[in-house]
Amino acid sequence: MININEYKIAYDDFNNKLGVNNDFQLCTSNLLLLLFLQYIQNLYLEK
Repeated sequence: MININEYKIAYDDFNNKLGVNNDFQLCTSNLLLLLFLQYIQNLYLEK
């Protein structure tokens, strides 16, 4: 099974580099995270 936590850590690190710190950006990043994880899962399922 795919390890979601590894991708979440990588994604959080990416957001930290961008300086995501306000509520709007956090909300947006959470939506992007969901899309990102869905994308990764779809890639995984296609294999």
